[in-house]
Amino acid sequence: MTTQSLSESALQLAQQGFSVIPLKPRSKEPLIQWAKYQAIRASEEQVREWWTMQPDANIGVVTGQVSGLVVVDIDSQEGYQTLEMAEIDLSDFITPSARTGRGMHYYFQDPDNAIGSFRFHGGDVKSDGGYVVAPPSIHPNGPLYEWITSPVDIGLEYVPIKLLSLRSGSINLNSMAGTGISEEDRPGLEQVLSGCVLFKFAAENPNEMNERLWYASITNLIPLKNGRQKIHELSKGYNIDDTRSYSYEETEAKISHALKDAPGPHSCRYIQESGFQGCSTCEYLGRIKNPISISYEAGQGAYTGPYQVYTLADALSVHPPMVYVVDEIIPLPSLTIVYGAPGSRKSMLVADLAFAIAQGSGWLPGENSELSPGIKTTTAAVLWLDFDMGPIPCQKRFSAFARARGMTADAPYYYCSMSASLDAGNTESVRQLENLLRAYTPKVMVIDTLSAIRGSADENSSLMSGLMTNLRRVTEKFGLATIIIHHQTKGSNGFSTNAAEKLRGHSSIMAAADLALFIETNGTISMVTPTKCRHAEVEPFEAKFWFEHIEDTKELKTAGFTGVRTKATISKEDIFQGIMACLADRELNQTQLLEQLQGKFPAATKTWLKDQISMYKEDPRIRITKGANNATVFALVSD
Repeated sequence: MTTQSLSESALQLAQQGFSVIPLKPRSKEPLIQWAKYQAIRASEEQVREWWTMQPDANIGVVTGQVSGLVVVDIDSQEGYQTLEMAEIDLSDFITPSARTGRGMHYYFQDPDNAIGSFRFHGGDVKSDGGYVVAPPSIHPNGPLYEWITSPVDIGLEYVPIKLLSLRSGSINLNSMAGTGISEEDRPGLEQVLSGCVLFKFAAENPNEMNERLWYASITNLIPLKNGRQKIHELSKGYNIDDTRSYSYEETEAKISHALKDAPGPHSCRYIQESGFQGCSTCEYLGRIKNPISISYEAGQGAYTGPYQVYTLADALSVHPPMVYVVDEIIPLPSLTIVYGAPGSRKSMLVADLAFAIAQGSGWLPGENSELSPGIKTTTAAVLWLDFDMGPIPCQKRFSAFARARGMTADAPYYYCSMSASLDAGNTESVRQLENLLRAYTPKVMVIDTLSAIRGSADENSSLMSGLMTNLRRVTEKFGLATIIIHHQTKGSNGFSTNAAEKLRGHSSIMAAADLALFIETNGTISMVTPTKCRHAEVEPFEAKFWFEHIEDTKELKTAGFTGVRTKATISKEDIFQGIMACLADRELNQTQLLEQLQGKFPAATKTWLKDQISMYKEDPRIRITKGANNATVFALVSD
């Protein structure tokens, strides 16, 4: 295969809508840091540049939602046996497929990310967090990857949902009966023997068991504690050609054969098709996949519902790195709530963030952006759902942010000023939202505001739990970074400054969030304080708003935010010296002291400074008394 063929093939796959990455020549190892391409697709220009720089690079195709792609990777004959036992025949599907170094790749579409990634005996299913090597790449061992049918020539069929049975229902006999787990740790024999009508029949009528039923019995007993012993007991009553029973050695040979060739316990359907009629009387009929599933203690589960149960082995396995759209702050998928009082510029700050993501540029750069480029973002499509402003205010605001960044009209930024209501607690509304997401395929969705999508639900009622559950489900389903703009609670004396009481509404709102950011603004400075961090520890930070008007009007021309000092950069010594200076020749109540400190630290918010002051109430150098109206009065202790 020529060098040009690799380059052309990579470009063709990118044009088909796949996320393409370069791999090292004759290798499966990425040539680049490829994490960002799990969320966005490289442009055709980028693909050309990669293969111009490295003409011999193998081709990697990133699986999962970024490509709308799931690949079934069969790497051994055992893989086909596993599929056969699950009654899955991939040859029935007219979908792209390729020969690999030792097996096959079958390409399917999965726009709803219903399958996920997992291994099964003899192969695996690759979705989010993975990639495959595509033809005409060269395998590390020498052979070419070759298309049988290319995605350039034929469309992708939908992935068969039946594959999910491999995720939770298949048992590799060797995983329990081999060297990994001792027999003493494999319970469940008595439950299976007493619960399965096949084994009751085998004990009472051994001579009526045919070879297929006998073999199916072996595959369901091997993983269980004392299962091997029980197989030998049953074999004594099983006659071969009505002349003799199996010897110990012959039974061991059967067990060894099952361990080598059987991908897992034979299914109930297999047993029925092998001539056993007793299954029709089974109390577990329709609830289990195979006899071993009767053993709840064995952990193989009779459960057949929609939930995926994982083990500690899954937790301890190597996981793909978390993909962030905003470095170390907002990952994919995640649900973020940004809230504050009216006038805190929460919507403006989120808009600035959204444009940074759509551009893939730094967020909150310093005033000298070359020295301080800001927080790293990953280029991703943004969909802004406006329920608050209307189309014309949206147009004016968003154009100002776009002009400030020098963005062009082809940037992946979409907004919708919602003329129709959306009740996130309503199934039909959620379905319409999902249709919108499928049409524009964003990776970031902004909802402005939460109160506008709650329908008739009281914001403080438990009905908000269902609404937030729906938003969480949509977020996970589409792999989104969902950002919801919400309001700060308001008490009898104005807006609360109690961190535990800042978020308005039912507790389920905060419970659903991965990240909650509280916005407090003083002049042009906004203090951003995380009140919940699930994925990464986010430090408080500050942003300074700037803008310019169109000449002779009050209409925004450009607008944006720059980063300023965070609380981490204001030392405790700075604060103490500021307090000492304010109290050098006078007494001040707390309100007066706050005003004085704000003059010395203009980037700091009043709430944050109040917290700093409280740290010095026990300092022996400061005297605290009660003044008029029971106000706290601060003064220096005289020498």
